[in-house]
Amino acid sequence: MSSQYILGVDCGATKVISQLAFFDKKLDLVFPKGKYSEFLYSSDESWIKNFDPVQIEIQKKELIQNNILLSKNEIIQGNMIIKTIQNALNVSKNKRVSICYPGIKDHNGVVIMANGPRIPSLKKILNHYSNFYNDSDCCILGEWKSSVGSMLNVTDGMYIGGGTGIADGVIIKNQLIDFNNEKKLKRSWELMHNGNSIESLLSPAGMIRDFNNKFNKNVRTLDQFIESKKSLFILEQAIEALSILIKDRVKFFKLNKSKLSLIVIGQRLGSFLFNQNNQIKDMFQESTKIPMKFSFDRRTAALGAVYKFNCT
Repeated sequence: MSSQYILGVDCGATKVISQLAFFDKKLDLVFPKGKYSEFLYSSDESWIKNFDPVQIEIQKKELIQNNILLSKNEIIQGNMIIKTIQNALNVSKNKRVSICYPGIKDHNGVVIMANGPRIPSLKKILNHYSNFYNDSDCCILGEWKSSVGSMLNVTDGMYIGGGTGIADGVIIKNQLIDFNNEKKLKRSWELMHNGNSIESLLSPAGMIRDFNNKFNKNVRTLDQFIESKKSLFILEQAIEALSILIKDRVKFFKLNKSKLSLIVIGQRLGSFLFNQNNQIKDMFQESTKIPMKFSFDRRTAALGAVYKFNCT
């Protein structure tokens, strides 16, 4: 039976989460086995805490010119990430592996990365060409096609996974939308509001960064952030960004002659909101008339990677 299990590996911006799971073909669902494992990048002494990514426009230009010039810090951070992923794979020793990772990729690795280092040879080094997937897709698939998901049986919904960045997901007429193939559908980091991306205004990392810059603070977590009364200003900005994002998605649903029926907020932002008092939850839920749920399960991206392994 163990040979039927697949190791889903979620490579986030701050950690790697791995989860063994089994795919039931008849039910079209993934079922997790046991507890997940977590590997923090920051546990490595070479981790660059305040890593500053290369500007996106420069990354795009270098990609078009087929001349990616990695900075020294990108190389250091990238090598550390590779080491952590390999450690996660070695600990499990499972031969069937499916990996999800953020950023834009080609056949060999990650060529554009908004919140971390580019690693152009990542897929080649890990030797998982066919089982290497987009993290946003895997996040929503884990919510939609796993036994622990918050989007089971949803035919028209949107997913917002908030962490260091935003994982965007859209399901229309029981089909997962590929952002790469939809010119009229932009990711959160591509949508702008008052000179800032929706991602920077809505993601936990963006909210904390904005809070520290505006009020000369040094908070590191959302729990520390929420303790300050001044956090309300940042939360109001985040809710405004959320409203803009929802309106953009509603337009896309209308273009496809469908109606958005559910919004799920997951990852770190979903877990944070799930555990807040009703006042803060209500602030987010009242930003729209569309039903909204908060997901707190950290395994969903890894489980989504397992689903992709079986269905692609």
